Amino acid sequence: MKTFLLGFAEGYFIVSLIIYIATYLILRNPINTLFYPEIYPVLFGLFYLGYKVNKKQVE
Repeated sequence: MKTFLLGFAEGYFIVSLIIYIATYLILRNPINTLFYPEIYPVLFGLFYLGYKVNKKQVE
C-alpha cells in the first residue's frame, strides 16, 4: 500500500511537472495542475481505488 501511494504520488508529481513545463514553453502561462483544489477529490478517489486493489491482492 505504502509503495503504491509513493509510486502514484511520484508519478503524479512528474506528470504535473511535465504539464507545467510544456504549457509554460508553449503559452508562457503555465497550467499548474499540482495545486488545483478541484483535482484533490480525483486524487483521493485514485488513492482509494489503489487501496482496494492492493487489499484484494494481499488477501
